[in-house]
Amino acid sequence: MLVEHIMTIVDTIKESLCGLRECKKEDQFATFGRQKMRIKAKHLAAEARIIRREEGKLKGQSWDCGRTQLQQHRIGPLRSEARSTLLAYAFLKGTPYRVAERDAKSYPDVNRIISLASKYGQFKGMMPYKTAEQAVIGWLEK
Repeated sequence: MLVEHIMTIVDTIKESLCGLRECKKEDQFATFGRQKMRIKAKHLAAEARIIRREEGKLKGQSWDCGRTQLQQHRIGPLRSEARSTLLAYAFLKGTPYRVAERDAKSYPDVNRIISLASKYGQFKGMMPYKTAEQAVIGWLEK
């Protein structure tokens, strides 16, 4: 009974993701990869909100109580990872870089974008590029 229910849910998700047409495996992989990227971006944003809330609870105490470490984690590696995730997501969606980041003050972490895009996406149809690195660098330079 439970297995049938789960299979019904899976079929419903397939139909909603790919329409009523038959899904190709490439389409499924690309769609699920983008979904995973979107979920990762939401989790990173939630983590930043949680850290900011915890920093607020420590206000009034000395900076030595861990507030500095929380703040440095939030504005350092967490912010960088969130930016790279959102840029890799925009790349996989086909959104131009200039639309994704209009007023960037620094160049993004290209190696991290490449690794995320390689992990969650496909590069079959990205002619004239042969590798993920070439595709991401070409996307950033447009």
